[in-house]
Amino acid sequence: MDSWEILAKAKNEGWAIGAFNAGNLEILKAIIEAGKIWQAPLIVETSAGEASHFGMKNFLDVVENFREETGMTILTNFDHGPGLEECQAAIEAGYNLVHFDGSDLPYEENIKITKALVQLAHSKGVLVEGELDKIIGESSYHEELAESVQAKADYTDPAKAADFVVQTGVFTSWRFYHRRRRHKSSNSPWGG
Repeated sequence: MDSWEILAKAKNEGWAIGAFNAGNLEILKAIIEAGKIWQAPLIVETSAGEASHFGMKNFLDVVENFREETGMTILTNFDHGPGLEECQAAIEAGYNLVHFDGSDLPYEENIKITKALVQLAHSKGVLVEGELDKIIGESSYHEELAESVQAKADYTDPAKAADFVVQTGVFTSWRFYHRRRRHKSSNSPWGG
């Protein structure tokens, strides 16, 4: 099965595939061991920094070794790729999924780069995730409740998200929105 079929199967059968960052061999081994215990498909991913540290080809070769040893379904994702060149390198290296984070770019430039990545990726069977807006905050301890932080944020306009998907052909788009304003898109196996 290819990535699209695996993700669509999960959606259709009502189960999720966990995605875990693996910046080194020890973390990757722990993720695989947990997947073996739960007999669950996995997505293992690297940020640009982790990919640089590990080496894209090294990471992908080690994941392939684990696939062969365990018989598990393991997808790879290049997470929050910061630019065109980094995401192109991940596509060429053989990642199954590539997440381009163009949320800091002007909307039209984000569309242009995402569309170019989608065209390259789809020719190689790779799925691309795009990103429109930033989630405010950071990955650290906060005294505030999550709801308080979210209340300060802007939400992605569902029409803008739909336009982004249509213009780019992106598999899915990361957007921050309020559940009452959720937009459903038929282009994604996840429904929005």
